Amino acid sequence: MYKTIATCCLLSVISLSVSLTHAQTPGSVLPQAQQYQVDSFLRDVKFNDAKAVKKGLASGMSPNAMDNKGNSALTIAITEKSLDVAKLLIDTPSIDLERPN
Repeated sequence: MYKTIATCCLLSVISLSVSLTHAQTPGSVLPQAQQYQVDSFLRDVKFNDAKAVKKGLASGMSPNAMDNKGNSALTIAITEKSLDVAKLLIDTPSIDLERPN
């Protein structure tokens, strides 16, 4: 049942082209230390490391983080089939599900 609900939610997200955004605009440059944190967080998203993503969110990382191409964390999770992380991101209260990628 859980898998069915999660799959339906993810398919809805994909079909609506819903994505996350970071406070920065695509292509803008962050300070090196901050960029490293974002890159590390997005790598954890890509490899479906839900524990590390949860830790990153708890330490203040935005669920709306984007890579340098403008791909959101949720878009990356869905593209890479990181379903545990996608569910975690969708359930995060501060996620922006209204902004398109």
